[in-house]
Amino acid sequence: MAGDDDRLRIMHGGPFYELMTRLGMRKRGWRAFVFAGLCWAIPVLLLLATRGGHGAGLFLHDWGAWAKFLIAPVLLALAEKPIGFALDECVSMLFRIPLVSSQSMPDTRKALRDAGARTTAGFPELVCLGLALAATIFNASTFLGGSAPPWAVGDGGVSMTGFWCLAVGNTVYWFLLTRLVWKHVIWCLFLSSVARCHLRLVVTHPDGHGGLGFLSYYPAGYGLFTLAVSSVFAAGVGHVMQRETVTPGSVHRRLRSVADGGRDLLCCSARRRRHASLPSEKENDPAIALEGDGFRAVERTYDARGQCRR
Repeated sequence: MAGDDDRLRIMHGGPFYELMTRLGMRKRGWRAFVFAGLCWAIPVLLLLATRGGHGAGLFLHDWGAWAKFLIAPVLLALAEKPIGFALDECVSMLFRIPLVSSQSMPDTRKALRDAGARTTAGFPELVCLGLALAATIFNASTFLGGSAPPWAVGDGGVSMTGFWCLAVGNTVYWFLLTRLVWKHVIWCLFLSSVARCHLRLVVTHPDGHGGLGFLSYYPAGYGLFTLAVSSVFAAGVGHVMQRETVTPGSVHRRLRSVADGGRDLLCCSARRRRHASLPSEKENDPAIALEGDGFRAVERTYDARGQCRR
């Protein structure tokens, strides 16, 4: 079992974590329940109080409201645990095997401390909040431009329910989303620092990545995150298909752009791992592979793409 020094604990620390602790919402299940109440249950109650069952029915039949104000906040709150667990497992295995040579261990420890400092920093979360508010202002402009759903308008303007969903539900969604994206950036920066260290890689390792194959556990932690974002995007595509004439080509372009963006985001760490597993340009043939606890020279040459050949 890894010690506390070998754990990143990427979801602990920072203004948001401290606020949740003070409010008694440190447990993620309770936090998800509170977010569901704020973002989804309160709008339903407001509609029942102001427009009766008809207004609430309009809200309950809107899949965009279900996706952004119920499914996404709950999943994004619950996603913190699997993401943090996957990161701690990868970091502990990095030090436990160990893959870092003794001469680079101080640099690796420093990279881990820097990642921990970024985790607890307050400015990045303020930036995330600013981005969430900017997204809310943009959505408010579209609402005022005539694109608001029927349940969000009343008396020629945005209703109280629409204002609540914009100010609370939309802001919570975008803040949770950008905060988890920032956690991914922290992990990528940590891998970038590790990639510059001397690693005890095994050219003939069965995982095909010199012993770094365990880093593939990390993307699995973003399963709930991916489901949350996908549900909101699918609801958005559904709204577009309702309002506009949609062709298979236009749907394909939208899906392709989002798929490429998600792939680039989640594969960034894989690129860092690939960079670390390849020999540096300063090394000449033959490469030295480390197997077990001993050293053995293995004749290997690499072509321009980094592929190993005898």
